[in-house]
Amino acid sequence: MFLEFFQEGHPRTTTIASANENGDTAELTVEGEVSGCMDRSLATAKIQMVKEPGAWKVKLESWKM
Repeated sequence: MFLEFFQEGHPRTTTIASANENGDTAELTVEGEVSGCMDRSLATAKIQMVKEPGAWKVKLESWKM
């Protein structure tokens, strides 16, 4: 039940607004429409990425609605 609630509050599709890569780290700014909100609000997120053995992985994700 918690997972369903969590999924409804996050965008299903996102667009990368900006990306800054610095060696094995990167920070993305993404935007997406949250359909679970009454007014279909635009949400933005800062996502910190880290490159480990050749693959990018999410280190931290922080959304604002």
